[in-house]
Amino acid sequence: MFDSLKKRLSETIKAFSTKEKDEYDKGEVPSENESVVVDEGIINEEITYSDPKIKDNTNLKEKKETEENKNKVKLSGITKAKSLLSKKVKLRDSDISSFTEQVRMILLQSDVSFYTTEDIVSKLEGELREKEFGKNNLDQQLMGSLRNAVSDIIGKEKFDMIDYISAKVESGVKPFTVMFLGFNGTGKTTTIAKIAYNLKLKGRSVVLSASDTFRAAAIEQLDYHAKMVGVPIIKGRYGADPASIAFDAIAYARAHSTDCVLVDTSGRQETNKNLISELEKIARISKPNLTLFVAESVAGSDLADRIKEFNNHIKIDGLVLTKLDCDAKGGNAISVSRETGIPIMMFGVGEGYTDIASYDPNIILDSMT
Repeated sequence: MFDSLKKRLSETIKAFSTKEKDEYDKGEVPSENESVVVDEGIINEEITYSDPKIKDNTNLKEKKETEENKNKVKLSGITKAKSLLSKKVKLRDSDISSFTEQVRMILLQSDVSFYTTEDIVSKLEGELREKEFGKNNLDQQLMGSLRNAVSDIIGKEKFDMIDYISAKVESGVKPFTVMFLGFNGTGKTTTIAKIAYNLKLKGRSVVLSASDTFRAAAIEQLDYHAKMVGVPIIKGRYGADPASIAFDAIAYARAHSTDCVLVDTSGRQETNKNLISELEKIARISKPNLTLFVAESVAGSDLADRIKEFNNHIKIDGLVLTKLDCDAKGGNAISVSRETGIPIMMFGVGEGYTDIASYDPNIILDSMT
């Protein structure tokens, strides 16, 4: 998971840390172990030095105003004295800029969206400019700063959707209806089976609605999963009205005191207006308590825009990102929620019925840092 992204970030941070440490060791930047005798008045003392082109010594302020001399010191005497006394140093602005530019390129090449990347880099730069570092374990400190920046983007709150649905049922919302949307081939039907299985583990009864009457073999596929998981399924013939099948599934749930109805739908492209209208009808008839959009985490960087177009027609409450175990880049998992304003609720992490994970930001953070 995120193997490529994690490797490139680690290599960049390691190289930068080694470079900075070498500079510390050479004395270009004061290290935390250095000790010097500093005159009590040095902090408030003006810095003066001699220049052969200028007959008399001039203070630093006047010197900087002279057009002929543009030499600059990396650390002023005041900064160096303070750094030594505090046993900490700050990274130079030029080094921060160079480092964050490398991070920016890695994120963009890993399918993190442009605006999300800029947010992460901005937060990272802010922390690096404010924070003081010692030379020991600098790579770990930098990785911690990057982790903080990403955490600010993806949020810190966990969300267990299975517990959420179960609690809603307990409170009297029954049957609790979940409608599933998504493109073809994203693992939508398999995700429905996984959620049904995990709800059963929580002691909840489930019925499936085979409302994908468009795709060849869709009904057979959901029927197979229903038998494997051990839940009933309401189905019709291909070409039948999918909204009526959803209606029948909800009626079945009410008659049998079933806790949850999971409604499968045909995979749609956001540009197919006729099929989108069909989904809108299913939503009107079934009045779902929760509408989930199932998408591949390995999808391209245009995923957020396509989800937003869907959301213009049918309100999406949450996202399920599948194939997270196959995603070497990982960019969509970082940026899609921020770009769409729709929270990620679950991750698909394998083929088995238990291979689904509730949203936890640490899954992303631990995989990339």
